[in-house]
Amino acid sequence: MAAQTPETYGTGTSVYRRNMALFFADYATYDIGISLMDFTTILPAFVDLMSGSEILVGISGLIFPLGWTLPQLFTAGPVARAARKKPWMLWPLVIGRLALISVALLIFIAPGRQWHDLLVGIFLIGVATFSTGNGISSLAWFDIVGRALTQKHRGKLFSFGQVTWAVGMLIAAPVSNYILGPAGPDFPRNYGVLFLIAGVLTLLEAGLLGAVHEPPPKRDDPPDRPTGNYLAYIGRLLREDTAYRRFLGTRLATDMSYMSLPFLIGFTMEYAGFEDETAIGLSLLAGAVTRVLAAIGMDRIYDKAGAKAVIIVMTLATAAGQAWGLGVSLGILPVNLSLVAYVLMIGSVAGFMIGYLNWLMDAYTAGRRTAYIGLTNTLSAISAVAPMLGGALLSVTDYPALFGVSLAFALAGVVGAFGLRNP
Repeated sequence: MAAQTPETYGTGTSVYRRNMALFFADYATYDIGISLMDFTTILPAFVDLMSGSEILVGISGLIFPLGWTLPQLFTAGPVARAARKKPWMLWPLVIGRLALISVALLIFIAPGRQWHDLLVGIFLIGVATFSTGNGISSLAWFDIVGRALTQKHRGKLFSFGQVTWAVGMLIAAPVSNYILGPAGPDFPRNYGVLFLIAGVLTLLEAGLLGAVHEPPPKRDDPPDRPTGNYLAYIGRLLREDTAYRRFLGTRLATDMSYMSLPFLIGFTMEYAGFEDETAIGLSLLAGAVTRVLAAIGMDRIYDKAGAKAVIIVMTLATAAGQAWGLGVSLGILPVNLSLVAYVLMIGSVAGFMIGYLNWLMDAYTAGRRTAYIGLTNTLSAISAVAPMLGGALLSVTDYPALFGVSLAFALAGVVGAFGLRNP
């Protein structure tokens, strides 16, 4: 192959088209695979059935988001200093996927009840390895995507990701129901099947990324390779970059406003009087359709007005969803429309990649993105406590208080969004 130069990666070249196709296939494969081991439903259910421990169930729900976010602060420095990012994108993924596949096979080998406690511990370690690999790899992934695709095609990719997530959920629901149902294997081998399929699909995703050609850095934008104390370097970014501090405050306020999201299905069942199956089915269908339509709409907004406009729209949708839930819970709005709150919130979630991540990638050159993305993702781990705070609040009060506090955070996000600069 001829020497790879920045000109080799022009939008009309075969290398560019191949990279774009591989990134889109990567997104689709990952979303379908990860839907089969959803950390908000399937993982906690498996741990609960295996251990009966509420503490371990709670830990299982935190391992995935924390494993994805926290290590990025400590690996952003080495990734930023690396001349080639592709090895950092691939090897953490491969290790994490192989860990998951190994755990799935172990569930087949030792399914007896006498092994359950040991299997739970090994399983949690495997999930932590999988999520940590995702987190470390994502730093390099975002850097390469930012250099390999144009702004327009990057927006299309993130929008496509929301569509494939919705499709993945629609595929995963009947597949997981069949495998975990009476027609599937006995417990715990039925969960082993799910985890094995998820592991194989996500390992295939790593193979797709292995075929991506990493563009060289632009000659006028050398990588930012801080030396010395990396944490001191991060502290300097926070002190000196006022625009980034406003962005980070907006992001964290929006994250915290989602404290009511895990309770919206229960809210719909209680106030609208739906049966469990009806409420869950309606929520899944409404969520999938909303996510697709919102992603398409957010992508058009991004094309026309940029990432700031997307963030404004999504924060307004978040505030509207909280306000709607508050209105229903106070008897101001009709209870049979309580599902509207869930739809508005899911529509907001669909804009996260298109809005917040595109803002970072547009605001900073390729040489500086890794540090900012790693810092943002690590600090966003704070939002992992939001559902716990929501649950604690709901346990001592009621839905009006939950929606009221969530709305306060959402409005703070709206104010911050209007104050952002448009990169």
